[in-house]
Amino acid sequence: LLNTSLDLPFTIDDDTTALEETRLKYRYLDIRRNEIKDKLILRNKVVMACREYLDKLDFIEGMKILSSCYQKVISNDDISIWYEMLQDIEPEVFKKAIIELCKERAYMPTIHDILDKTKVVKNNYYLSILEQMKKDGYFKLGVVPLSPEQEDRNYDKSIRWIERGIMLGFLLEDMQKYINKSSKYLE
Repeated sequence: LLNTSLDLPFTIDDDTTALEETRLKYRYLDIRRNEIKDKLILRNKVVMACREYLDKLDFIEGMKILSSCYQKVISNDDISIWYEMLQDIEPEVFKKAIIELCKERAYMPTIHDILDKTKVVKNNYYLSILEQMKKDGYFKLGVVPLSPEQEDRNYDKSIRWIERGIMLGFLLEDMQKYINKSSKYLE
């Protein structure tokens, strides 16, 4: 049986004369054109080949471009807000945070996930420096040499401050001086 139907808004030919606006409005029809269909198939094959290759190298797909995380349309205001939120993060800390999120298989993390992870990465870095400083006897120093109890107390206080996100100026300065003297943390 044949029924009547409305005419298509444009002909599905490779040589269509339809305006781009019309083709985009009726994208489901435009995709049936060989030119568009072939491009989509090629794109799919390239993406799949890349993913297979990276998978063989044990890479994990960790995140998409930030702008596509949860919104199809992103405004300049959103980008400005993200920039403001991320601008104080050192590139190396950001990179380590993304790597850790990928290891945790966090797919498409939010900005807040990234910020939280950068705090953890930075705190872990500071704690590792404090640990090395303690091994090197930094916490014994003072006007007069400190007792082991005083050394442990100062070390424990410093750890608690960092864990709470409190970075006192004198501690940061001392850590920076230690880093500058120590080649281990210059990497």
